Amino acid sequence: MAFFWSPRSLQGQLNLATVVVLLTLGGAIVAAAHWQFSTFQDRLTQAHNERSIEQLLAAIQSRADGPYLDTNRLDPAFNRPLSGHYYLVRHKGKTWRSRSLWDLDILSEAMAIETPTRFASGPGDQVLSIMGRRYQRYGETFELIIASDYSDLIREFHQTLTRFYQLWAAALATTLLLLNIWMYRALRPLEQIRSELAQIQRGQLRELQENGPEELRPLLRQLNALLNSARESLSRSRNALGNLGHTLKTPLAAMSVLLERPELRQHCPELQQQLRDQLQQVTQRVDRELSRNHVAATSTHLEPFAPASDLPPLIDTLHKVHGRQLDVSIPNSGQLILPQDKADMTELFGNLLDNAYKWAKQRIRVNIEKGERWELRVDDDGPGITGTNNPLQALERGQRLDEASGGQGLGLAIVGDIVNSYGGQILLSRSDLGGLSVTIYLPDTD
Repeated sequence: MAFFWSPRSLQGQLNLATVVVLLTLGGAIVAAAHWQFSTFQDRLTQAHNERSIEQLLAAIQSRADGPYLDTNRLDPAFNRPLSGHYYLVRHKGKTWRSRSLWDLDILSEAMAIETPTRFASGPGDQVLSIMGRRYQRYGETFELIIASDYSDLIREFHQTLTRFYQLWAAALATTLLLLNIWMYRALRPLEQIRSELAQIQRGQLRELQENGPEELRPLLRQLNALLNSARESLSRSRNALGNLGHTLKTPLAAMSVLLERPELRQHCPELQQQLRDQLQQVTQRVDRELSRNHVAATSTHLEPFAPASDLPPLIDTLHKVHGRQLDVSIPNSGQLILPQDKADMTELFGNLLDNAYKWAKQRIRVNIEKGERWELRVDDDGPGITGTNNPLQALERGQRLDEASGGQGLGLAIVGDIVNSYGGQILLSRSDLGGLSVTIYLPDTD
């Protein structure tokens, strides 16, 4: 699931964008909630304190011996010790304290009056909002100080904020899930395009279907135009190659006739043989390319190589050419399909098997496996590569490591050319059958 957060993935980019947007939005909402709560708390506590002060002021009564505080007019909370509601009244050096203050000095008698609302810690976990006012009553001055605990309000706010975080996390997870489901559905046409391109590469389809989303249709039309252009270019190249090959055959045939003139045989027999070998090599290569071009030209698109059906005719031909009936084992699974061009794979296996037929005693084995890349291997029970410290020398054009067999030394060199054209690798080693093992690695193009 690396693509889930990968910035190189469309789905990853949308996931990251969603997380960033939701977290930013959540942070903004939390900041706004804190500000709104602070404002609301200030107004609420101030209004509560003002009502308490008004109630406290109304409880100041007058009698013959002077003003007094009628506690029956006050909230009973002022009489419960450490209730969270406290008052202090100062008048001409006298101080009236609420019973809720008990013996604590929460409200200092020296506390200033007419200052903004202050906050202080109370007993236990109380958080106090303190307000002081000066009033005239009965022609005398009274200083009133009120303190109220609003920790329950803060605690409730934090509980609400925690529930908000939980809901926001659930919303984020749900949004990501729904977004990925939606993205999977939205990107399904791209997967269909990838599948169709793989089918085109295997020769199972000629062009892409142009019934995708509106945004992709111009791209699909452009890709189909590119495929048609490449197909036409390939066809022209093959025709040009065929024309060139047929043009060369006539002068090559004339040169063959000239090489057999008696005066050349009489005066320069060694030169005649050398020229004959070189001409034979050129003629074989031209014939091979013409044959390969003919196979490729039978289809207007690439045709895949099916070992189970394409190898038996090749082996039958080699039986006849070499006049030997060897035990050749090949993959027999009809599901095994190589996506590489059939003409190239026929040329590759033709040369590998031809080389194996020359040296094998009784057995040849062909293995084809698919992992992270294609592995093609041909083993024989012949003598293998001997007399050299560099097995890869057999891949050099014209090199033959054993002169006892006929040929021009082109087989494995041609195999090397084909493998290089696909960006693959070739390895020569000793087979467990006792002879040569040629292992070829080709990239998986699916």
